[in-house]
Amino acid sequence: MKQSVVAGILLIVFCLILEGKPRLIWLIAEKWKNSEAKGPSDMFTPITRILGGVYGIVGILLLLGIVQ
Repeated sequence: MKQSVVAGILLIVFCLILEGKPRLIWLIAEKWKNSEAKGPSDMFTPITRILGGVYGIVGILLLLGIVQ
């Protein structure tokens, strides 16, 4: 029970970061791969936000005990 609560909280925190700061995620995960990169691609930001939403839903389900 405690593990699912901790996992739910961590997923919700990660969701908030993905939703609020997709450029920060790009800086950490993608910028180093290309020396000429000036910013995230047109698809990176929406996909990152969608993924954040999915993590948020799973986090809420874990907190409610629906998923274990």
